[in-house]
Amino acid sequence: TNWTRRAAGLGTDGRTFGSSSAALAVGVGRFVVVGTLGLVASSTDGIIWSAATTVTNDNLSSVVYGAGKFVALGTSGRTIISNDGLNWSPGPALPESVTYVAFGGGLFAAAASSNYLYTSPDGTTWTRRSLPTTSSVRSLQYTGAGFLAPLSSTVPGEYVLSTDGLGWTKKQVNFNLTTTVNAM
Repeated sequence: TNWTRRAAGLGTDGRTFGSSSAALAVGVGRFVVVGTLGLVASSTDGIIWSAATTVTNDNLSSVVYGAGKFVALGTSGRTIISNDGLNWSPGPALPESVTYVAFGGGLFAAAASSNYLYTSPDGTTWTRRSLPTTSSVRSLQYTGAGFLAPLSSTVPGEYVLSTDGLGWTKKQVNFNLTTTVNAM
């Protein structure tokens, strides 16, 4: 497979969006990329991108598509929501910084910069959930069987796992690791 590097959109100052992008999601036939300074750009083919526009004054760290909408999260806890990836509305503000969001099993899950996660069935009503650890989450994925999140722990290979996004269990990869796992 041959890969071609593409810059996602141009900011209003003429710079390419690519160096400021943080996350990408796909839904309703559209790619959406979000990044610093609240920039959002979209594309229907991943090649030709809209101009990057500022939709919030928060740095956007993550975006996901689920339950018929895009949900993007900002580093100060702000959320923005779009049904089409083009028109965005402010969502509720979470009480702390969030860095990762995933969707699966009918539930959004957002990882905070602490040992908490937030879950939502609709991207607008969020519930704070404690993790069975004092470590923070390094990334967050939905695997089809549940949510998985490696931890920034002093114990190599430590992660939390949930089949439903509501109850979480701490686990450890069972092979000789000498460093933490950043993503799974």
